[in-house]
Amino acid sequence: MVNISAENIHNVLVLGHGGSGKTMLCESMLYAAGHTTRVGKVEDGTTISDYEPEEQKRQTSVQAAILPTLWKDHKINLIDTPGYADFRGEVMSGARVAESSILVISAAAGIEAGTIQMWNLAKSNNLPQSIYVSKMDRENVDFESLLSSIKSTFGRQCIPLQIPINDDNGFSGTVNLLEASGNSNVDPDLVESMREELIELVAETDDDLVTKYLEGETLT
Repeated sequence: MVNISAENIHNVLVLGHGGSGKTMLCESMLYAAGHTTRVGKVEDGTTISDYEPEEQKRQTSVQAAILPTLWKDHKINLIDTPGYADFRGEVMSGARVAESSILVISAAAGIEAGTIQMWNLAKSNNLPQSIYVSKMDRENVDFESLLSSIKSTFGRQCIPLQIPINDDNGFSGTVNLLEASGNSNVDPDLVESMREELIELVAETDDDLVTKYLEGETLT
């Protein structure tokens, strides 16, 4: 049994419109953390969170599921929640115990009614929010258009930390804007432009960071 101090335990609410990919994000995170040996599939009824027969029959979550895992000396309790309005109470219950949230948006579907409702729910509970764009491997997705919609809907503070890359062969990886690392086929001017936008926005939140930025120091 690993002893984890209270300050290193984090409850993270995963929410979004129904079918946006919340459960599969949780599956991937558990796998990346070494908690599982394979990524389950909703359609096969093999995900960790959708274990109830009704969920497997519907191929969708009907209740909140707590998924604990360890990551770099921290215990992360992912709270996978249903996306459909019939089960909104499950999301509200999860929001009461969470300290932050991940809003999942499908690149294929874009911003939906439930997306906005879940954003507002997290906001009303004063939860810091990050956005995860799922299903980037679908055909004809347009990340730049979706990013524009996200900013116009939720505010200019929605700045990507990573850029997903789609080429002629489909989804081929990401570029990490914080580290300026990743796919080498991406236009370096685009990467630098988006990185500068990210750094400028971050610097605005902290006077010390503003000073570092104006003095030409690197923000990490």
